[in-house]
Order: sequence, then structure tokens, then C-alpha cells
Amino acid sequence: MTTSRLGFIGEEMVKIDLLDRYPEFQVYRPCVDDHLVDFLVDTGKSIKKVQVKTRTKLKTKSAMEIRLGKYTKSDIDVIAVYYKPKDLICYVPYSGEQCLNLAMTSAMNNQKSKRNWFYQYMEFPI
Repeated sequence: MTTSRLGFIGEEMVKIDLLDRYPEFQVYRPCVDDHLVDFLVDTGKSIKKVQVKTRTKLKTKSAMEIRLGKYTKSDIDVIAVYYKPKDLICYVPYSGEQCLNLAMTSAMNNQKSKRNWFYQYMEFPI
């Protein structure tokens, strides 16, 4: 499957999740995807610029990596990550990081502190 098709699937899954779980939200898609924003989400309190990333595998045995080098804090507010193997979505507030690592399972060394867990971002940040 091409990365374009995977990206499209991820965007559609995020859109469905937002519309289903947050009926009070309005979700808008730009006519042209040339400003790094996949969706605008009106929460009723604010408008969030959302970029969707789709992952099909982990970078390590326990975590995924999302590279964000081409984005700046002014470009987007939220990174939505669709993890296709488990059909899960998380919504990470974006603050300008170049790279995002999200743990899915415990590390082999059982490290607990300073782990950025995928599951801690299951709710959309309002």
C-alpha cells in the first residue's frame, strides 16, 4: 500500500473518530493541502489546526516515532496519530518538537519514568 493511501486512510479514521466521539465539534478540511493542515477542528471553545500521521509499525519493539521537522508551532496545534494495527488514535498537543516518540508497551528495561505514552493522549485536547 502506498504512503498516500495510508495517509488517506488515517485522515478518514481520525475524521470519523472526531465526528463520532465529539458530536459538538465541527470538522473542516482545507480545499488544498498545501499549508500542512489536514483538518480544522472547532471545539466550540477554540479552533485547532490538526495534522494527521498514520503508522503501521513501531520504530522499536515498544514505541513509534513521528518526525515533525517540517512543522512549526504556528503551523499546527495537534498531531493526530492513527496506529493502524490496533485501530487506535491519539491526539498530541504540538509545541514545536522535531520528533515525537510514543510508547505502546513497556520497554525491555522496564523504564517507567519519562516515557511518553500513546494512551495518555486518547482524548482530543480542548
